[in-house]
Amino acid sequence: MIMPIDIHPKHSLYYNGAVVLSCFKEANTTAMLLVDLVLMLDKKMSINLLTAVLDWLFLVDIAILNEKGMIELCTSKH
Repeated sequence: MIMPIDIHPKHSLYYNGAVVLSCFKEANTTAMLLVDLVLMLDKKMSINLLTAVLDWLFLVDIAILNEKGMIELCTSKH
């Protein structure tokens, strides 16, 4: 559920999307391999939840899969 009404917010895609984005910030990068993201999120998030979160981040154009096969954050170019 993206914005939960009857569940704890920590189980939402919205909250866990922020957790994934914080991994990029912690690694000080805008692109990383899926395996590196999984290793950073070990014991914080299941692979099933990570998959759903990445789907959501791709759908809302926060992240893309680049030509090198890395998950890359979309940045605004002003």
